[in-house]
Amino acid sequence: MSLYSTTTLLGVKKNQKPFTSFFKTLFFSRESFSDSEKVAIDEVVPNLRLAPFVSPMVAGKVRKQDGYSTTLYAPPYLKPKDVVNPKKMQSRMAGEALNGSMTAAQRLNATVAFLLDDQEKAIERTEEKMCVDAVLTGKFIVEDSEEHEAMEVDYSRSASNNVALVGAARWSQLDKDTTDMATIINDYAELSSGLASIIIFDKKAFSLFTKFKGVQDSLNKTVANGDSDIMLAPQLKREVQFKGRYGEYAIYVYAGYYELENKTKKYFMPDNTMVLAPAQYDGVMAYGAIQDVEAGSDGMAMVKRWPKSWITPEPSARYLMTQSAPLPIMPDADEFVVVTVDGPV
Repeated sequence: MSLYSTTTLLGVKKNQKPFTSFFKTLFFSRESFSDSEKVAIDEVVPNLRLAPFVSPMVAGKVRKQDGYSTTLYAPPYLKPKDVVNPKKMQSRMAGEALNGSMTAAQRLNATVAFLLDDQEKAIERTEEKMCVDAVLTGKFIVEDSEEHEAMEVDYSRSASNNVALVGAARWSQLDKDTTDMATIINDYAELSSGLASIIIFDKKAFSLFTKFKGVQDSLNKTVANGDSDIMLAPQLKREVQFKGRYGEYAIYVYAGYYELENKTKKYFMPDNTMVLAPAQYDGVMAYGAIQDVEAGSDGMAMVKRWPKSWITPEPSARYLMTQSAPLPIMPDADEFVVVTVDGPV
């Protein structure tokens, strides 16, 4: 067995602290694995007809079933890759004694573990963005580029469930003393096909929300037992804040972010965004099969991640790469209502 075989690398990953994504954890906690490069999304046509009245002496009629449609999608493929070159390694690892205490082999192992963890975090941040985009827009889109062809997954969100307030309707323009914000929120919640019981704000939308006198008078900052159902990992507590309850709604502010290539901070939720959501949602993070000639006899593996390492003789270098093919699946995109509370004039 190679020193850095996939089996060995998977063992290293098990000992690493996971990164927990807010939207993925809350709305796409279930996982599904495909045995091919594609995953299937079933759209069930709901039957909303009444049951007919019949005499107990009359045989019942078999109902006509509306059925469902199935669409196959090839999930976008992710494979962050790094060079592990001893000549480029630090003479002292972070946290190591100033004069260095590791052997060259130990430092190599530590560097591989660090890069493996860094690749995992990069994939998980991408998964979080995929989940946030699906919730906010009712779609998942990959723009056409040299690295990946364009693709779009439409979860059939009703146009009425995405609201952009403009002009005098913007929250910044409403009277802060007299506006009945409770009625406004409940009207938006009525657009949901489910039971909206959570409101997620970005920081700017929440700042506007708390300027209304009715909100200031009614926002209960006491944590109730039900609010502990959303378990936040330590790193999420820096990015997600429970702000209390407003009527029947638990209020959260999400400030999760990632960095662009130029190191610019980019928030997952755009400015002035409010999401009304169910406390429990049956979303799925589906994974297409890993496509790698070393993954199995048919070059496919039904796994969430497939780390691998290899050496090239010229130029002499060791490479490390993690592969994954995730795609969020929304069974009913209309359970979410997304409001841009302060759009353009």
